[in-house]
Amino acid sequence: MKLLRSSNQPGVFQRMRSALDAAGIGHQVRNEMLGGAVGEIPPTEATPEIWVNEVDIPKALEVLEQIKDQDSGGPSWKCICGEIHESQFSSCWKCGAAQPD
Repeated sequence: MKLLRSSNQPGVFQRMRSALDAAGIGHQVRNEMLGGAVGEIPPTEATPEIWVNEVDIPKALEVLEQIKDQDSGGPSWKCICGEIHESQFSSCWKCGAAQPD
C-alpha cells in the first residue's frame, strides 16, 4: 500500500474517505486517533492518512480530483488570454473576458 493523501482537517479527510468508499476503492486509514498525542509525538506523525493499493492510485486520484472540483463548484476554466480561473469566477481578472459556456 502507498500513502494517497493526509489531512489534519476532519471535514476534508471525511469527504476523501466517503468518496473512495462510494467509488468502491479499498483503502486503509492510519493515524486517525492520534490527534490527542500531539505534543508527545510530532504533529506530522499524528496526521490522519489514507493508504491505497498501488494499482488503485490512478483511480483514487481521479475520484479525489472530482470532489475537489465539486467543492470549488466545478472544474477550472482557461481564459482566451491563457489565465486559469476557478469555476466560481465568471470573468477574467487579467483581461476582463467572460467565462466561456
